[in-house]
Amino acid sequence: VEVDIPKVLAVEHRSGRAWVGLIGGVDKGGVNAPESRIQVIGWDFKSHVYNEQSTEFDSWNSLLSLRYDVHWPVQLILSQDLLESYGAVFQFLLAIKRVGDSLKASWAILNQTKFKKQGKNPWLHNFLRLRASMEFLINNLQYHIQVDVVDALTSQLKEKLSNASNFELIVKAHREYVRAIITKSFLHNKVVKNSLDTVLRRCLFFCGLVSRFDREFAAPKEEDDSTERKMQLLCEDFQQVSKAFTRDATFLYALLTRINSDLLARIDFNGYFSKLAKS
Repeated sequence: VEVDIPKVLAVEHRSGRAWVGLIGGVDKGGVNAPESRIQVIGWDFKSHVYNEQSTEFDSWNSLLSLRYDVHWPVQLILSQDLLESYGAVFQFLLAIKRVGDSLKASWAILNQTKFKKQGKNPWLHNFLRLRASMEFLINNLQYHIQVDVVDALTSQLKEKLSNASNFELIVKAHREYVRAIITKSFLHNKVVKNSLDTVLRRCLFFCGLVSRFDREFAAPKEEDDSTERKMQLLCEDFQQVSKAFTRDATFLYALLTRINSDLLARIDFNGYFSKLAKS
């Protein structure tokens, strides 16, 4: 059963809330088809709404999970441990997708005409520059996992399956395929995975700051103590997230140099992170 996630998952960018709707196999009478090989028998989702004062954001790990009823003889290939591995990859890709969409929404907010009419705004420029740095890293991470890992390994798996002479070779090829995806996606390495999660949280925190900037300082207002205090708090939070993202991205770069990942060549093709690490 193929599930088109963009069609069944609706994400509200600013609040972080989401709704999921899945329908299993259905026969002409509208009753779940018992002959479906894999049916979704349930799903769990905990809604976590990040707030603007929070310093950490959840990256959707363990928040969204799918449970499958695997009928015989599919379970001979899709064992429970492999299903859990598929679920881990799904959760990670969904977290990256969520951050990428949030950064795109932030770009739309910062490029509104009402901001440009205010003339030169140094904080607007700083917001745009940091957002660009975050999007560069997230886009390369998403491309690496989807293209360099999933697509490449899937092509290799198809070739192995077409040349397999017996069932045991099919099972072995599929298990090696899943194991390779987990390894190349860094899900087996807790240190790298935690570093990636931290970067994702920083990006979501930044998107929360952009929402505050849009809500509180979109239109010119008469300056008072309250407005000045809000601007001061926003600037302080921005400085913190900017420094934290630079630190976290540099640490991630240092980790990737040790494991010689293909992702390293993508995020440091212009030598930016290598120069940042030396400074």
